[in-house]
Amino acid sequence: MIGLYSFLIRLRAAHPALQSPNFYPDYYDSSWVQFSPDGYGIDEARQVAIYHRWNGGDLYMVVLNFSDSVQYVDVPLPQNGNWIDLLNTNNLFNVQNYRIDKCAVPSNWGYILHLGI
Repeated sequence: MIGLYSFLIRLRAAHPALQSPNFYPDYYDSSWVQFSPDGYGIDEARQVAIYHRWNGGDLYMVVLNFSDSVQYVDVPLPQNGNWIDLLNTNNLFNVQNYRIDKCAVPSNWGYILHLGI
């Protein structure tokens, strides 16, 4: 666990947008139990959260799966291009149409996607 926490601390320190106040959705209503129509928020049934962080043009999408099984979700993205997964050895998603369709999110894990330049 110490290794994982150290990695996450270094990741956060290296990417100031992950510390910024810029967070979407920035409002949460506890009556919401599914993703918003634009694909953000939480899905209680699948135990998945999707949110967006940014600092100027530095863009990130965070996808977290809190369930005990792989979940397949459509991940909305604010921009097309190459999104690098910072949590999983820099996997690369080449995104078109502003989304990753049926993205497999491992159980009790997730993705921190960063728009490559």
